[in-house]
Formats: sequence, structure tokens, C-alpha cells
Amino acid sequence: MVKMYSLSTCPWCKKMKRLLDDEGIAYDVVDLDIAEDDEKQQAFAEMAEHGLSPAFPITIVDGDVIQGYHPDRVKAALEAADE
Repeated sequence: MVKMYSLSTCPWCKKMKRLLDDEGIAYDVVDLDIAEDDEKQQAFAEMAEHGLSPAFPITIVDGDVIQGYHPDRVKAALEAADE
């Protein structure tokens, strides 16, 4: 399972979405700047559980949290999740 927290206007978030799309990876995304209030609260609570500051994108691959645009780390996490 891949989950992503992003902002709809963030260029790095757009790059991460494009990477996941290009790899054919299904993912859930919450664009916090346009999300409903309860969805925002849930997202911020989950980020707090992981000790994260709101710096985007945040990509969670099978429990592995990657903050920022790090395509190699995301690909490695995806490969590890497939094992």
C-alpha cells in the first residue's frame, strides 16, 4: 500500500505523483491544501504519529516513510514491499 500526502501546487509533489504513475503504482493521495477538514485532521494526526513535520511530499510505502522527493528511496521501498 502506498499513501502520499501532498499539496496540489507543489512541484516536487507533482514529480512524485508522475513517478508513481509512470511506475504503474496504485496509491492514495491526500492533497492537503484542497482536502476536507476532517481529512486534513486525519492526515496531520498520521504525520504526527510518524514524527513528521508538514514538508511535502510525504510518501508512505508499506510503513516506510519517505519525506521529500527521493525517487531512489521510493523505488527501493517499493521493491522491498514486493518481497
